[in-house]
Amino acid sequence: GYRYFGAAKTLPGVKELLEGQAQKKRLAKLGAGRNDVYKRITVDYYGWKDEEDGVLLEMEEKARRENKRRKISEDGDDDSGVSGSLTDVGHDYLDVPSQEEVAKILLAEKKKNLLAKFAF
Repeated sequence: GYRYFGAAKTLPGVKELLEGQAQKKRLAKLGAGRNDVYKRITVDYYGWKDEEDGVLLEMEEKARRENKRRKISEDGDDDSGVSGSLTDVGHDYLDVPSQEEVAKILLAEKKKNLLAKFAF
């Protein structure tokens, strides 16, 4: 910005301009900035440490057993014939293939398609 010296600071528009700049500087020193809010957020806010005390894990396990019991009572069986179900695997995640495994699967599919296409 502009710099005003001496009597120029008392001119009608300049005085308000300088007061506004001084107010902005005071607010900046107080930490009223938007990014300052994020500096005070800890990992607890995001829930990254929720599983450390074990309470949440116990609650999830109880809910998992209850859902499985409810599903068995609704369906009348234990879902043993369903493949790819999370309850069959025994854990809450799916085994995702690596890049190499995907490449091998795609290559095998391409070979199978070519053989089927050119077979007599």
